[in-house]
Amino acid sequence: MSGLRSRRLWFVWLAVFAAVVAPLVTYQVGQRNAQAKPEPAVCVAGDPIISCQLDDGWTVGLSPDVLRNGSSGVDGEGRPACLKPGDRIRTTVWVIPVEVDGMRWRHVLRVEC
Repeated sequence: MSGLRSRRLWFVWLAVFAAVVAPLVTYQVGQRNAQAKPEPAVCVAGDPIISCQLDDGWTVGLSPDVLRNGSSGVDGEGRPACLKPGDRIRTTVWVIPVEVDGMRWRHVLRVEC
């Protein structure tokens, strides 16, 4: 009977670990190993899409709801004030490489003005 009780207790602890501890550890590891990195770029603002040519030759598009990064940190989302339609500026964009089914692109997470 004691062996059965200790085995049940072991399974309970395993279930608690799987349900609580493992996701928290995985989340923390993902946060510390994020692949987003700043890339210098020349951006040309259209209406509504903004196109940015990265220094390594990639061209990326910014959606109208990209995060803005001002001097005090991230200050909201939406069209950055420095990229009104018709503007062309040199700035920094944060991108993350994405690959799905053999197709690769860079997703823009943030733009600095």
